[in-house]
Amino acid sequence: MDDFKNLQMKVQQFNAFTSDSFNTVIGNYSMQFGEAISKKDISQLEAICSTKLPEDLAVFYNTLGGLATIKGRESKYLAVATISELIGQLQMSDGYEKLASIGLIHSILNSWGNDRYEFEQDEFFTQTQLEFLNSKYKVFGLYRLGDEFDAAGYLYFDDEDKFGSLYYHQDYFDDLKIELLAMLEKSQATHSLETLLISVIQEIKESI
Repeated sequence: MDDFKNLQMKVQQFNAFTSDSFNTVIGNYSMQFGEAISKKDISQLEAICSTKLPEDLAVFYNTLGGLATIKGRESKYLAVATISELIGQLQMSDGYEKLASIGLIHSILNSWGNDRYEFEQDEFFTQTQLEFLNSKYKVFGLYRLGDEFDAAGYLYFDDEDKFGSLYYHQDYFDDLKIELLAMLEKSQATHSLETLLISVIQEIKESI
């Protein structure tokens, strides 16, 4: 189980890099952890989602609360959604901000205002395939690499509690389709939570 010491060090290094190299302009990309989340709140999310969080993710929430870029949601951005944010979206009335579930396809749709024709039944995937992807892969965070709202990366865990990421640019759906078809056959998740987050922070740093 991760103790997240390396992750905390990586966040410190990232913040020092943005501050020292680019002063206050790029400093808006600085990241910060949240407030520790109680086990009761974690259990509430699990009940709403009918999903048991991996132990590492539960420990992360219980100790660090969350992780997010302070500003710049449309640019260089990372957010591990807080429990309250997820519950709030899941309990919304129908609309473009409602999160139908934390499943992969529902999460992708949610980040696009619940409007992507590619994920309509039998457009590119059968209903059975869409349901499988939603069931096997659960999303807990999102990141961007400077493509503004044309693209997003999704942080997920699979049904074996391994962690992975999937990047989707609206102009390259064929690439996403290939990745999703591979995920139908076999999970592509190979990381621990800590190594995944460190990897994504490094991606964001290299994109600056």
